[in-house]
Amino acid sequence: MAVASSGRSYTIEDIEKKADQIREDLGIISVPVDPVLIANKLGIKVNLAAFNEDDIAGMFVKRGANRSILVRHSDVPTRLRFTIAHEIGHDQLHFGEPSSDFIDVDADLYRIQGKSNRCETQANRFAAALLMPREEVKKRWINSKSVKELASLFQVSEEAMGYRLDALDL
Repeated sequence: MAVASSGRSYTIEDIEKKADQIREDLGIISVPVDPVLIANKLGIKVNLAAFNEDDIAGMFVKRGANRSILVRHSDVPTRLRFTIAHEIGHDQLHFGEPSSDFIDVDADLYRIQGKSNRCETQANRFAAALLMPREEVKKRWINSKSVKELASLFQVSEEAMGYRLDALDL
């Protein structure tokens, strides 16, 4: 569930460019991409949390200049990485309000398309582009052709890598 968002619609290309620009601006040139490092360099605090509701995977909170990401402490590392990148996406794409909360349940992190929740779809695409840079995935796919191997290299789930490869028509 997203609470307070800008209604801006980004193209897939806009999102790819935004993720590329952030990595470039922060000097992140190798994989695996560290989303905690990126969050910290962007001035966002990242904390593990135990939520009262079992289906909450992560949360982005902005209060004035203070920005925080909370992620479910019990998730596996690949899931934590994707959730953090997803929440960075909310910050970078939807932070127009002085105070904004994005509370993401498990179902939101698997949403890749659809108008029912454009902000969640955009944040997922951003997370994929941030953690699995398009050109790097294409280059590695030529030599590997293994979803499992690429998922391990990029430190994402095989499911996330499969979606990324599909999105890149590989």
